[in-house]
Amino acid sequence: MRLHLRVRALLSGVFFILAAACHDAPTQPHPQSPLVGQWMLETHPDTFVFVTGPSSTDCPGYDGYCLHYRSAGDSVYLGGMVQVQDSLGMTGVVATSVQVTGMLTQRFCDSVDYYGLTNCTHAGPARSSTYVGGIGGAPDSTTTQSLNIYTNEVIPGTSTGRALTMLGATYARDSIYGRFIWGVPGHEPTYFGSFVMRRVR
Repeated sequence: MRLHLRVRALLSGVFFILAAACHDAPTQPHPQSPLVGQWMLETHPDTFVFVTGPSSTDCPGYDGYCLHYRSAGDSVYLGGMVQVQDSLGMTGVVATSVQVTGMLTQRFCDSVDYYGLTNCTHAGPARSSTYVGGIGGAPDSTTTQSLNIYTNEVIPGTSTGRALTMLGATYARDSIYGRFIWGVPGHEPTYFGSFVMRRVR
């Protein structure tokens, strides 16, 4: 009987401690990433790259695919408003990545001179398209090139949308800047250049 009473007293004490610990545990809000907010994306393409088979002009004696680097010109455009939101992470821990969505206006080359190898010969009309992705890395304004940004164009029913990749981007509190790569994965034409995302709010 005494043993039974001791066990009951011990269990009551354990439950009391657990209840007190749960009651007294502070509810810490999830720390928000400093990247969260709205940003205006501007890009400045400077290089247009298209792919052909071996070319005596750009790739003499080359047996595989040949990359032709040309000036991007002024007819190409990609930019618009980008929304950055926190990703789900552990309570009390700043997430190492955040989600990115944006409706971007884009205008890109739809005709290339694959015979004369001159350049893009025509850019299509500007249109809007949704991009989604994420930002990984440390948003540290004291460290350059600490962020990597990956976004893809959303085209219903297909996975061949253009990818916008910004590797080694620098966070400067009210702006994010660096170099970008934009194009359809594979042997489709691709653009390179500089970008800046300016915080709107």
